[in-house]
Amino acid sequence: MKPYTPTWIVLMDGSRSRILVQEAPGAALTRPFGDGFTSGRELSHELGDDRPGRSRASAGATARHAFEPRSNPHDRAEQEFSNQIAALVDRGIAERLAQRVILVAPPHAMGDLRKALSPRAYARVQAEIVHDWIDLPDDDVATRLGDALSSPMATSVAV
Repeated sequence: MKPYTPTWIVLMDGSRSRILVQEAPGAALTRPFGDGFTSGRELSHELGDDRPGRSRASAGATARHAFEPRSNPHDRAEQEFSNQIAALVDRGIAERLAQRVILVAPPHAMGDLRKALSPRAYARVQAEIVHDWIDLPDDDVATRLGDALSSPMATSVAV
């Protein structure tokens, strides 16, 4: 019989993430990656303000925005962070470090993460929970996930 491969629980918001791992059904959650990851964005002013309509040094710079898609530097930073977390999950799946993945994120971050995952990794997603649980203690996350963590075959989560 093939040994059980861990379940990864990926918790994230736009700028923070942590991955919890359950080695076997019913086992306690661990943090093999430490306390988690941050996008490095501490204050919003560090990203600059590149919104259309803001005063610019030249009129040409403002006119340029009329033809470009609207883009927010905060959104770009969150997308890049989602790409980095997705790459880590993809690598975990490719290296057979995770058999199942549970994603937990608020709506915007969930959308970014979902788009960033490779098809191979997304096929391993057992559940998507659209909530912000990043600040919950690990034990509370385990309690809220309930049956999804106690059974290797569980495919749904009631929240």
